[in-house]
Amino acid sequence: MSNRFTPLWIFIILVVLTCLTGSETARAQTAGFTSWSMIVFSSNRSGNYELYRADGDGNHQVQITFTPEREYNPDLNRGGTQIVYERRIENNIDLYRCQADGSGVFQLTRHSSPDYDPQWSPDGTKIAFVSERDGEPEIFVINADGSEPVQLTQNGLVDISPTWSQDGQRIAWIQHTYYAGTTH
Repeated sequence: MSNRFTPLWIFIILVVLTCLTGSETARAQTAGFTSWSMIVFSSNRSGNYELYRADGDGNHQVQITFTPEREYNPDLNRGGTQIVYERRIENNIDLYRCQADGSGVFQLTRHSSPDYDPQWSPDGTKIAFVSERDGEPEIFVINADGSEPVQLTQNGLVDISPTWSQDGQRIAWIQHTYYAGTTH
């Protein structure tokens, strides 16, 4: 099997994870997309959304966060050593980073508007994400330590789901042209 994953394979893996976790919000991330040595995902099996990791085949699932807040949308860096994720506290969402075992939790963003959908750059030095700091979902990039936020989009549309190119030189995202009852 090649190291490239087709959308069908990713869909099948997400369906399997959904069945394993009992959660419709399971999202698989693998170390570097070149091996299935580890998967990280979010599940509410404990009664609260927490992060879990498992072997690439879905076995040996271990809960790695234990907080009263809800944690979602984990993304594992290519080295398989760090996870960036969303943490919802009351009515806001900020980004956090931790080691693959759940230790070393570090808050990356502190903003009164939601920051979500984090994605590691291929070299692990930057994180692309969505923020609603200007009132609408826009694409931002920060350094891996949370410093130097840069807004990439500002267009009055809904920009979501940032994804890095393999060489880390470009970011693609989904842009919705329908927002707040109007069509652009």
